[in-house]
Amino acid sequence: MSTCTRCGASFSCAMVDAGPDGKLPTEPCWCTYFPPAVPVPELPAAALDAAAGAADAAVGCWCAACLKDHIAQKQVNMEGGAEATRAGQTEF
Repeated sequence: MSTCTRCGASFSCAMVDAGPDGKLPTEPCWCTYFPPAVPVPELPAAALDAAAGAADAAVGCWCAACLKDHIAQKQVNMEGGAEATRAGQTEF
């Protein structure tokens, strides 16, 4: 099991978590079904040092709930920026 670096929840990551047979799943990780425009977040140096010894840690990975929340917030921020740009435009 992996641990979300944002909220601490446990989740399964097909990129790093082996199945019961000890092998990585052949199916892609669930996170690959989300928009690819959202990069895997970076961890602060102290967190990287702490996670370096944990074999089951998916460094920088978030659980589905945190990833969905991050994408939704990013979309809200983008829409707000677009509205502000439209509001600031003047017609000639």
